[in-house]
Amino acid sequence: MGGTRKIKRCVDHLSVLGKSEDMSVVLLIGATSAIGASLVRALATQGNELYLVGRNAERLAGVVEDAKLRGSKVIASMPVDLADLKNCEELKQWISAISEVEHAIILPGVLSDELGTLAQWSQDVMVNFTVPSFLARTISEKMSSQSEGGHLVLIGSVAGDRGRQSNGFYGSQKGALEIYAEALRHRTALKNCKVKVSFVKPGFVVSPMTAELKKNVLFSEPDQIAKKIVSLFSRGRSGVVYAPGWWRLIMLLIKLTPNFIFHRTRL
Repeated sequence: MGGTRKIKRCVDHLSVLGKSEDMSVVLLIGATSAIGASLVRALATQGNELYLVGRNAERLAGVVEDAKLRGSKVIASMPVDLADLKNCEELKQWISAISEVEHAIILPGVLSDELGTLAQWSQDVMVNFTVPSFLARTISEKMSSQSEGGHLVLIGSVAGDRGRQSNGFYGSQKGALEIYAEALRHRTALKNCKVKVSFVKPGFVVSPMTAELKKNVLFSEPDQIAKKIVSLFSRGRSGVVYAPGWWRLIMLLIKLTPNFIFHRTRL
């Protein structure tokens, strides 16, 4: 990945190009996912200054090029495998080197195998919970030191609302991430800083992660979810958001279903 030299080259490049006053600085971690790519398109069209992080270097390069064509003025990118601790430490340095971050979105995730091995589950926890939480803490601390604060968005899932046999381990990680997002809101509130923390819960999304699932009316396109996320910045909304919004009612009904009924379902 080039380590410290790569970070320095990237930062030097950014300092020369500068930032226009009508742009927002947006850091997106997970830019090569289906929702991530949709977010890049939406944010780039608005002319924002983007910092992009993605797992696959070749795919990330394509996303960067597309963003440039759509109007982003400055783009810095970094390919990172969040299952690699060394890579994550370098990513932390890269984030710290950015002078200011107004908005940040963290959305990496892998769908866990309910019958996976201990090694597989350990790696999943790294990608779905440990590293996103660590990066969220890093970014919230950075935003807390900024006079204008910032808006941090973590992407979870409706799967974290109740333990279900079909995706219990994946849902557990998303549920844990939601609790940590709440802890960050509490921490930033005590500091009385201008930092907002939102936690977005998409329902079923058409993506490589759900490629094997039969599609129905409950599925949303990545562009729909991206539009919902981007709207949070203009509304300045903090807290928990379902995407689409009607998932709040669906999950409320599932959470309120008595165990003697719920345990007879195959959800």
